[in-house]
This record gives sequence, structure tokens and C-alpha cells, in this order.
Amino acid sequence: MKKFKVLIAIVGALILTGCGQQNPAHEVFEEELALSKLNPKNIWTHVTFLADDAMEGRDTGSQGHLIAGNYVQSQFSLMGLKPIGGKSFIHPIPFRSTQLEENGASVTLVFDSSEFPGLASDLYMLKFLEDFLTFGSAVGENLSVTAPLVFAGFGTTATNFNYDDYKNIDATGKIVIVISGGPQSLPSDYSAHFGSTQTLIENAADHGAVGIIFISSTAREARLPWERMKNFITRPSLTWVGSDGNVGSGNPQIKAGITIKKDVAKKIFEFSGLNFEKIFANAENGDVRSFELKGEATISTKSKHSTLDSFNVISVLEGTDPVLKDEYVIYTAHLDHIGITHGGEGDLINNGAYDNATGVSIMLETARLMSMPENRPKRSVIFAAVTAEEKGLLGSAYMAKYPPVSAKKIIANVNIDMPILAGPTKDIIAWGSEHSTLQGVVERAAEKVGLYLGPDPWPEQGIFTRSDQYSFVKEGIPAVMLAPGIVPGDDANPGTVYLDKFLSSNYHKPSDDLNQPFDLKAAVRFSAVNYLIGLELANSPQTPKWLNNNFFGDTFAKDHDSGISD
Repeated sequence: MKKFKVLIAIVGALILTGCGQQNPAHEVFEEELALSKLNPKNIWTHVTFLADDAMEGRDTGSQGHLIAGNYVQSQFSLMGLKPIGGKSFIHPIPFRSTQLEENGASVTLVFDSSEFPGLASDLYMLKFLEDFLTFGSAVGENLSVTAPLVFAGFGTTATNFNYDDYKNIDATGKIVIVISGGPQSLPSDYSAHFGSTQTLIENAADHGAVGIIFISSTAREARLPWERMKNFITRPSLTWVGSDGNVGSGNPQIKAGITIKKDVAKKIFEFSGLNFEKIFANAENGDVRSFELKGEATISTKSKHSTLDSFNVISVLEGTDPVLKDEYVIYTAHLDHIGITHGGEGDLINNGAYDNATGVSIMLETARLMSMPENRPKRSVIFAAVTAEEKGLLGSAYMAKYPPVSAKKIIANVNIDMPILAGPTKDIIAWGSEHSTLQGVVERAAEKVGLYLGPDPWPEQGIFTRSDQYSFVKEGIPAVMLAPGIVPGDDANPGTVYLDKFLSSNYHKPSDDLNQPFDLKAAVRFSAVNYLIGLELANSPQTPKWLNNNFFGDTFAKDHDSGISD
């Protein structure tokens, strides 16, 4: 019966798309836009389908995600878009799912009690979930490492900024302890890049380490508290498997990676006669020291590997210019969400209405408008609904690593993730635009619909590195992530109130559903900006360039044709 209901929902949605289905609880913006033929009813139809309970939260690899993907490819087909790189819109990705076995993780700290007469023992067993957290390992099902400990500050080597936490220590054959979150002395986007888990693992391996222990920075702990981390740890983790058989994340040299509580870190430092609180506070204030610690740790994990299949949904609108059609602008929006909450009572479906049914819906309406014969641009435009963003940007990372066209021919990426369309707005946020000439493109597009390019409301969070556009940045492609600005308000009703409420009460929860406030006039204006950005990129004689002396361009664009602006 359930499958029958889903089928009815799919057929109904396909019939209604473009035909004017309207949720009576929302006022539809009926004014004709001088700019285009954008249809707010289309946007709402897409949102209501993708965020319906029948999709069961669109978890990667789930039946709901499969149905959502089939819906998106049917929309691409109705618009006249074509598959790219084959006969199908569906681009499969092989994933490895890793589950930590029950009681499959152990950590033992060993110290010489003769140096500390007050110690009752020189052997300390840490408790999983109470003292430390870890995922299963994607690089091996049975791993164990015993090695001395060394503190490596923020675990960062940033030669562009004359910064290196490893310069005074030898991490070869050791387990490094690092503060995750990135040095606060670096600009926020760069700090977020260096503070990412994968970057920390890679840098530790480059310096010869065999294991890594994370201590959350104050900022990271505020964003991801211990109790919330525990919810993720008990779930299977994913990584894609490349054509060479190697996994896309992790490093075979690093045999173990765990996160410990500050109380445990305090004990480790005390065993070396050091004041952890003072060292940690000094590090967060810019006075970072690295040094060897006394004692050693043994970290063991037992994991179970299995395969999981998912896919990106990719289409192309071929350009009209016989030469420029071989260059591409790529739009992305992640189709997946986090599925069903296990345990508890009541509504357990995480519908992901704002995250990211809205983003996919905006992309679909942008594609429909651009595919109209009178609007078709000179360059080709790729539209991709990517998977596994919630698992670590995996679908976009796989696509960037194995692109359907030459990466050198992709001139820019425009990513749409979690646009909060609760009410009217005056500005557009374009994370990452300040790193390239894309900033001017966004500004001109926003101005045409009466908006302006606003500042990053949360520079301390490094959002530019935390969504799918960053997968393309790491391949040298200039990129931005777009969202409408914070809903403006007055003294009695500040504009940040709803956003704060959403992040604290609805984000990654069942309440991110179709009961959210949804302003279709704002959705149309946001779609218009997305369309105008893509239109300029696809028609301009010039391609986007990284700014001169920009870290991301200097680091990642060496082999890409984007180059550096004058």
C-alpha cells in the first residue's frame, strides 16, 4: 500500500508541476516579473514533493532518495535537458559503509607511574562515548596502533601564512594530539580549511604520524557539542571508493583517529607536568606551542565494511555557441538529507524542507527558465542534484574527482544549499565570492532584482568550506554558495529571530518540514538571482578568475585553466 501511495504522489506531482498547484496555507506571489517567466507554483510543487513524508528524509542510499532522484531526472527530461557522459541522468557512486562494531573501540593510556608517585596506576582505560568518540575505520576492519604522544597545536601547516605547528616537533611514528577547528590567527575561511578533519589527517600523515587524537576547539564544540557528536558516531559512516579501489577519505597511514573530552586531555597533560587549561587557552588566543608528551597510547578499532550504492543526478543544457559550448557552468544542490531518526516517539522523519528540498527546487526552476529557447546561453550549463552532502560532501567530491566533462572546461560552480525563505529579504549571501571575480557577477545579478550582496553573517564558522562548492574549489574551480540574506526585521521582531530558532530547533530535525514559513515571493527573487548569475557566466567573453595572491587559487588552481586575475 505504501509503494502505491508513493507512486500516486509521483504521478500527481509530475502532472501538477508547471500547472499551478498551490498550498492554500501560503500566499503565492502572482505578480508578473518583468525579468522572466519564473513560476513560484513550480518551486512550491518541487518542495512539497521532495519534503513529503513518503521520501522518508531522502537518506543516502535509501528508497526515498531513489524516488527523489527519479523525480529530479523526470523534471530534467521534461525541460528538454540531456544526460551527460552517457545515456542516463543517473551517475552511480560506489560507497563503502563502515559501522563500528559493538564494543569495537578501545583506548589505553600508559604512563610511567614511577615519575609520578601520586598516581594510583600507570594504566588508564578510556570509556567509549564517555571519554572518547570514534567512527569505524574505512581503511581497515581491524586496526590497532601503539605509539608515543606529541601535541601539535592546531595540527596546521600553512606555508602561505608562515605558520607551521609541526616545525619544532618530530611526529614520525607517533600519535599527534591536535585542536580541531583551525588556528584563530588565520582568516576564517582559511582556518576552516586547515581545521577540517580530512586536512588535519592528511597533514599528520605528511609529517609521519600513525594516529591522531582530536580535542574540539571552543568554536567547534559550540557548533557540535559532545552529546550531538555521539548521535553521529553510532551511525554508519560513508566514503566513496575510487576507480583505483582506494577510499576517498581517511589515510591508510593513520591507523586510528579519536576525539577526547577536555577532562581526558587535562589528565594526559598533567602526566607530563603541564597545565592543559592554560596551554589550550593560550593556543586559542594565538600563542600556540607544540611539544612531546610523556606516555603512549594504544588505540584499537574493529569495524564492519559493506557496500552502499547511491548516485548523482546530472543533466546538461548544451550551449548555442559552436566554440563556447565546450565550456561549462555547473549548478549544484544536494538532494540527500539525514533520513529517519532511530528511537524515540512521534514524528521521526527528517524531511529536510529547507535542507535542501528548497535548494533543489530553486535549481530546477532556474534550469527550466534557462532551457527556454529564447534564454539558452552560449556556454553549456550542467545541473547536478548531488548525493551524500550530509555524509561529508561525498557526492560532489566524487563528481569533482571524476567529472563528466574535463575539469579544465568547468569555468565556475554555483551551489545552492539550505536557502531559508521564511520572509522577504534585501540581500544575497554568496560565500566564497570574495576569493574570485565571481563577486562582481553576483553583485550585478542581485542589483537587477533590487537586492545587494550582503556580508557573511557568520564569518567565524567558515561556511565556504562546509558545503558542496568546496569540492570544486579543491579542483581549482572558482565557486560560490548562494543563500538569501537574513530576513530583515524591526526592534520588536529582529530578523535573526527565525533563523536562530531554525538552527537551534529545526536544523537536522523532523520539524524541518512543510510547516516552515515559506515566502514564495522571496523564492522567485532568489531564483532570479541564480538565473542571472548563470546567464552572465555562460554568455560572458571572460571566464571567472581567482584573485591575485588568493590562497585557494594559489593552492588549488595550478593545473586548472581558471588562472589568476590581474
